[in-house]
Amino acid sequence: MSSFPFRKKQREAVELALSNAPLVAIAGTPASGKTEIALASLETAIAHQCSTLVVAPFASTFNRYENLPLPSLQITSDRDYRQNAKTWLRQQVAKPKLDFLPPHCLEDSLFEELQMKRDRQFWLRLLREEESLQKIQKLTQAVAEIFPNIHPKRQELLVHRLKKSETLLEQRERLHQDYTTLSDHAFEQILDTALPHIKVPILCLSDRLAILGERTFELVIVEDSHYLNDSTLQAIATRAKKIVLLGELTESKNLFGRLFQNLSSAYRLQLAENHRLHPDLARKIFPALYLMQPTPYSPSSHKHSPLSQGEHRLNWLNIKTAEQIPIVLQQSLESLPDQQSCILTFSSELSDRLQQIPYLSNSNITTVKDWNGRECQKIWIICDKSESRQLNLTNIRLALTRASDMITIIGDWEYYQNTFNALGSDFHFVRDIAIKED
Repeated sequence: MSSFPFRKKQREAVELALSNAPLVAIAGTPASGKTEIALASLETAIAHQCSTLVVAPFASTFNRYENLPLPSLQITSDRDYRQNAKTWLRQQVAKPKLDFLPPHCLEDSLFEELQMKRDRQFWLRLLREEESLQKIQKLTQAVAEIFPNIHPKRQELLVHRLKKSETLLEQRERLHQDYTTLSDHAFEQILDTALPHIKVPILCLSDRLAILGERTFELVIVEDSHYLNDSTLQAIATRAKKIVLLGELTESKNLFGRLFQNLSSAYRLQLAENHRLHPDLARKIFPALYLMQPTPYSPSSHKHSPLSQGEHRLNWLNIKTAEQIPIVLQQSLESLPDQQSCILTFSSELSDRLQQIPYLSNSNITTVKDWNGRECQKIWIICDKSESRQLNLTNIRLALTRASDMITIIGDWEYYQNTFNALGSDFHFVRDIAIKED
């Protein structure tokens, strides 16, 4: 049911992830669709009531898993499994989704939408009107206000359904009151009953696996597997009937790369497509950052925002001093007020300093290490000399593969040209803002 434009290789990857192979590895550069494959596999497993676990080294990765068919249970703190499950259960009970229908009733999306536009208590007040004629008039008026453009006969049908469903709405309201006023003792009883059987998708940081105890899962998906070490993989293996490893084949001989090369070809698959970056960005960035891999194919079906006249997709704003950074940022953001944009830094200290500047306080400013699993249309990357120790190849790859339309780096080119040497001739340089130091 995914809206993602799966191509042949990606459909094969989903089938591999749902096969009976106990261990599979799916490799690909950023934006190749690995997370979309994970989501499609996870949603299928949830639909078949399988227990599922997603493991990732970075909490920001879990942002992509927010809209699963079942609300997920996130384990990112040091609380034990029971406490995490209790917090999750309290969140679900606080706002229970009570949209059940008796088996003999046909689903009606407009009927359910009525209850989202107005709460149950509103409809129950109208339905409890003693005079029948006045009740029908008020119900008809309320339905007409919510759906003024539907046929009058359809409005009459909705009024009829409301009248017939008075008992159902009363049951839902009683249940809602019961859920939201549960005593702590009753809540603990529900938790004790549900805990052994609960099959909600669990999202767990790779360094918090011990919190899960000895619980096993029918499907375990591991994001960013190229960050795995032997002990983490062993901890995952003891809890999984099926493991799907998703990662990148970097030049370093990491565990994921060794596993990928040694697995049977029937249990591994490499993706070579780009579904995020504009083709102009992809043709410049991927050959420079992934030297041993071919440039990913960019499907033409992906829509990107057009650039204004004179704009370029890969820019370097050349400055000499850190004091110029806020001024240049303000000018850049003012010229693109309606665009989805983010400012990335390589240290939390610089992010904090920028957020304290009044006209940047409402901007989306974050560090590169907190950007795993996220994407944006336009990204400004701040290269400050004080944080140059953070500019390793891993962070540069992450920063340069998260924008779909435009990337602008602000920094002293003379200082950083060796770091970005592979991309040097591809940048559009803005040199007129450079102020030479005395």
